Amino acid sequence: MKRNWIKRIIGVTCFIGIGILSKESVEAYDPNYVHLENRWNDPYDTTYKIQKWSTSAYFLNITSISGQISAEAWGYSSRIGGTGNTPVSNGNIYIISTRGTRYLTNYLVEWYGKGNNAWIVDNVWGYGSAYGRWRPD
Repeated sequence: MKRNWIKRIIGVTCFIGIGILSKESVEAYDPNYVHLENRWNDPYDTTYKIQKWSTSAYFLNITSISGQISAEAWGYSSRIGGTGNTPVSNGNIYIISTRGTRYLTNYLVEWYGKGNNAWIVDNVWGYGSAYGRWRPD
């Protein structure tokens, strides 16, 4: 009798734990979600990678921010060589410290063609974090 009670508690605990983990897993893989964070000893962070098909600017909407972040358009193409990763912002790096919508200059499609992976790089030595949404097209 005592063992059945313990088995039920373990079963319910596992069921709740799996539900929590699966919810976090779904949220963690939303490619349009932005959580950029930097620290004085670890300044580098990126968004998820999404394929880019048009010559439009990267769209970045920051809904919550503390401190400041930077935003630079990056892309991947097998035509680049090396790792295939390169900045595609033509030198434009946006320092962001307020909420709002930004359009990031990029030349991924113009320089390397359609269907390449796009993402945003944040690289600031200091404390800052931002939340929001982004899309490459």
